[in-house]
Amino acid sequence: MKLPALFRALRLLSNVDLAASLVDLQRASQLVREVRQAFPLAAIDSNVLVQGWPKGKLHLAHVRVERGSIFCLGDDDNGYGSIRVEAGTWIGQYNNIRTADDAHIVIGRRCLISQFCSIIGANHGIARDRYIQDQPASRDRCGVTIGDDVWLGAGCSILPGVTLATGAVIGANSVVTRSVGAYEIWGGVPAVQIGERS
Repeated sequence: MKLPALFRALRLLSNVDLAASLVDLQRASQLVREVRQAFPLAAIDSNVLVQGWPKGKLHLAHVRVERGSIFCLGDDDNGYGSIRVEAGTWIGQYNNIRTADDAHIVIGRRCLISQFCSIIGANHGIARDRYIQDQPASRDRCGVTIGDDVWLGAGCSILPGVTLATGAVIGANSVVTRSVGAYEIWGGVPAVQIGERS
């Protein structure tokens, strides 16, 4: 590196916000390396973000997780949950898989999770007596269970309390608020049954 370029780089590092961002990136990269070591059969892109591990429980079998996807297991304010992904499942780019407060997300074997999907295991309480962000997770509906051989189209949202039985297919951009039976095809907002795999 030539001397003027070195001085420019040092000047940039004197910016407090930039330096803090670099530290955050370094921590995130280190955490992904630790997750890769813990689950050596999983193919995890270096741009995957993992939050709340190891305080929350994570299990990744022989799976592939593409760039930009997020696994959020919770935080100190909202508690920690667990995420389990079984063998042969593919999780596409930029998915948001998050839980908290002892809620569990289980994704079965050989599933296809397309891009930009959200799988949410827990919601905040919404009582009027205090701000939503100050309330603990609601226990009315929590956790998500996805059976084997399920396909989520791009942009789906799977909400807490939902079970997608074996072989279910969810159309792109659907919002699933109720459980889906085996081999059923659902789509829409909110999603309803629109067919069945033959």
